[in-house]
Amino acid sequence: WYGFAMDVEAAGKAIAGLRRAHEIHKRPAAFDELEISITPRGPLTRETLDGYAALGVKRLILLQTGRTKDALIEFVERTARTFL
Repeated sequence: WYGFAMDVEAAGKAIAGLRRAHEIHKRPAAFDELEISITPRGPLTRETLDGYAALGVKRLILLQTGRTKDALIEFVERTARTFL
């Protein structure tokens, strides 16, 4: 499942809805576990990372706004320095 431009609160509500739906409509056993991906809304902080993790989000798809190769590289390097 993919949520776009969701903060932790909005993601939590959506994921709770997915869990309620799962209680009613079980996924076939042949399917893998539902994986949650989110493009975060707003600035990324350690607190928001921890919030998404607590919700069971498996992957964050970061939105960068740079328009050049150098801007993209700087975004990736800064994000890695900050969070890895």
